[in-house]
Amino acid sequence: VGGLEVSVSQSALVGIEAAFEQLHSYPWYCTEQLSSRLLPVVATSSLAKSFGVETPAVGDTKTADLISQIVSRQRSSGGFVLWNDSYTELPWVSAYATWVLSEAKRRGEPVAEDVLARASQYLSGLVNEQQATELDWVYGVSALDVLAGLGHAQRADLDRWFEARERLPLFGRALLLHALWASEGTQVRARSLQRELENAIHLDGEIARVSENVGDKYLVVFDSPVRT
Repeated sequence: VGGLEVSVSQSALVGIEAAFEQLHSYPWYCTEQLSSRLLPVVATSSLAKSFGVETPAVGDTKTADLISQIVSRQRSSGGFVLWNDSYTELPWVSAYATWVLSEAKRRGEPVAEDVLARASQYLSGLVNEQQATELDWVYGVSALDVLAGLGHAQRADLDRWFEARERLPLFGRALLLHALWASEGTQVRARSLQRELENAIHLDGEIARVSENVGDKYLVVFDSPVRT
């Protein structure tokens, strides 16, 4: 950048190439797994181009195919199902798939506007519906975070979720923080929530940990202490 030459070792280049090949040959196909495959594929493509690494000739085709497979899981509601033959949209998977597709589009991949528009409508429904369970609160904040990234989060919704943040587990509050920082006029509340989350981080030498006694109630949204 700006005339600065970056030297990359041969072993690093081999590592990038190997990672790209592994991502394109990843063999599992539920919507969450397809999304988890697509996200690093589009990021790795940018990385490979930055370092002059030749990506597989079928790379662009496979990326477009991945997007097509994920989009085929979208239903008329705008939400996404887990498998091709599934009938029920899953809130967490819908938020995740929408976020990954939006990231792919941001990097120039072919994602249709109407796909994201319908997904946004579905996510808005999750934010505004009655939160009857702890999982409903997590579904709602994950949807709110994705909407904020798309520029569609409403200030009233952000304020309401901030006031109710004690209902969220730590990773849910982290998603809310992300949504607040991505939105206009909410930085004061973002800084307040940031301080709360920082206080939940415990340093042990060079290792940072967060601990929260939530049992297995959030396993359905792939909860783990490592991710938190």
